[in-house]
Amino acid sequence: MTTPCTYCKSVLVGYRIHHAPSACPLKAAEYCSTCFVYGHRTANCPRTDPPEHRTDPVVLPQPPSTASPGLAGIQVVKNEHVLAAYLRRHKIHPKGSLEDMMIQVYELAHRLKIPSDRVKFITPPTAFKTLDE
Repeated sequence: MTTPCTYCKSVLVGYRIHHAPSACPLKAAEYCSTCFVYGHRTANCPRTDPPEHRTDPVVLPQPPSTASPGLAGIQVVKNEHVLAAYLRRHKIHPKGSLEDMMIQVYELAHRLKIPSDRVKFITPPTAFKTLDE
């Protein structure tokens, strides 16, 4: 019979899991956010050096606004699934065929004040092509 695990006994009072102390499932499930390993808590981390903290502000790059004058335009893969997802992203319910969805993209461009000559439909890569195409 294995020796009882004192760690489980202190955590799970009144409930026993029979296992060796070296194979404790509760201890193995603990995660340390200081050294990024499983097996102990952050409060019990054997690592002595403190974790690095950033004190300077971090500025994340912002995507260009869809209404900015320097916008290159809209480029969408000419595929029904991709066009439908693009329209849904802009809270537009996709309608009908591929041509109908392309018209909806032109309408979206007009609403965003993007000239129609800056709307491009890219031929789908081979990953999107079906055997019929």
